[in-house]
Amino acid sequence: VSICSPANNETYQERLLRLEGDKESLVLQVSVLTDQVEAQGEKIRDLETSLEEHRQKLASTEEMLQQIPYIHSFTYHSCKYRSVMTNKFLALMI
Repeated sequence: VSICSPANNETYQERLLRLEGDKESLVLQVSVLTDQVEAQGEKIRDLETSLEEHRQKLASTEEMLQQIPYIHSFTYHSCKYRSVMTNKFLALMI
């Protein structure tokens, strides 16, 4: 005795086999998608680490750039002081 589905005359056994095949296919798809999500998660973590490193480099560069006027001013005044001292030294030598 076979039990038939009224929609397409599929027996219970045929339907069960088809559903088991569908289940196996879905399990495989879930496995593939899980692997992809894990790989993308790892890539996201790598990108976040890289972004943080670049932010630190940018902050360091900005800090150095802010010090340039101070360095320039210090160098100018240092040279001017050296020039004045050299002139005084030469004046004492004459």
